[in-house]
Amino acid sequence: LILTHPDADHIGNAADIIDDYTVDVVLMPAAENDSKTYRNTLEAIEDSEVIVENPKLGDTYSLGDGTIQIVGPVSENLGLYSDTNSYSICAKFVYKDTSYLFMGDATGECTDDMIAAGADLSADVIKAAHHGSANDGCNSNELYDTVRPQSVVISCGYENSYGHPHWEVLEMCESENLAIYRTDLQGDIISYTDGKHIGWNVAEWKEDI
Repeated sequence: LILTHPDADHIGNAADIIDDYTVDVVLMPAAENDSKTYRNTLEAIEDSEVIVENPKLGDTYSLGDGTIQIVGPVSENLGLYSDTNSYSICAKFVYKDTSYLFMGDATGECTDDMIAAGADLSADVIKAAHHGSANDGCNSNELYDTVRPQSVVISCGYENSYGHPHWEVLEMCESENLAIYRTDLQGDIISYTDGKHIGWNVAEWKEDI
């Protein structure tokens, strides 16, 4: 179970998952939160005696015939980044010739470090950082130039108060001819791959649909 960082919208049901399913290992950063949601998650972890790991850049985990590669955060120094989001676990799933990059709520300050450290961020599909936000350097041109994806998945709530996804990010993705998939307008987004081709349960989002 990967808990990218301790914000409630990223660990909200973690306690239930740990209680109801067999979880061998929880991957989470050392960053903490004083919310009830975070405390409930820690209690569920303690009660189930599940193993907790703070993954580092370069760590790998097997998932079936695929591999999960940890590409961020670069630093575990909790005094380095100004935003908890910057400690988001960023993971790349590789299966044969296809790959998916999951960015959590990563901000520009940590993605810049990932790029500088030479992390292999190239991927066919990127899950947009921070729900498609353009703030704090999220989803920068530099990041997408490094990843060079074909498709982008934006996970955000319908008519959310933050205005996600931001128009700047949509404009950038459209200018790069990326296929866009949005949970706020299309519901659950499911992607599948045979290791060569990538498919989807919905058509790519267009402004006129």
